[in-house]
Amino acid sequence: MSRQNTSPQTFYKWRRRFVAEGLAGLEPRSRRPHTQPGRAGGDVEALVVATRRRCSPRASITGRRHPVTPPPH
Repeated sequence: MSRQNTSPQTFYKWRRRFVAEGLAGLEPRSRRPHTQPGRAGGDVEALVVATRRRCSPRASITGRRHPVTPPPH
């Protein structure tokens, strides 16, 4: 196994996938989570985006009200 620079853990993972699914089991898989249980709902997200746009440090440049002053460096 070490000749191919593959750890035993990875080898057995691929072997298990091959036995269960054949060649299709060796295809690359996404590591992206299927769900995001902590994600805010669409209405909350829209409210946050609107508030950020209204209160951004660039608000004074765009003429919007309630600009937030950036902290000093």
